[in-house]
Amino acid sequence: MAISLHFHKTYDDLFARSKMWGSPDLPEGMDYPAVEVEEDGETYSDPLMFVCQIRLAHGDALLLCQDRIFLRRL
Repeated sequence: MAISLHFHKTYDDLFARSKMWGSPDLPEGMDYPAVEVEEDGETYSDPLMFVCQIRLAHGDALLLCQDRIFLRRL
């Protein structure tokens, strides 16, 4: 199955819609996806780069953050 994306500039609210960059629509209480990094003996949380959110049928959405894909179910 192929996915076709068509881009256009908008000032509309993009909550629960497909979008590139910006911020993903995360369920309430869910932390932003991050990885734990250890560097020079210190460990810290490094947020993943949000790439896109693709709205699926029935309100579900796929979130692509760097090398990980998350399914957000409603």
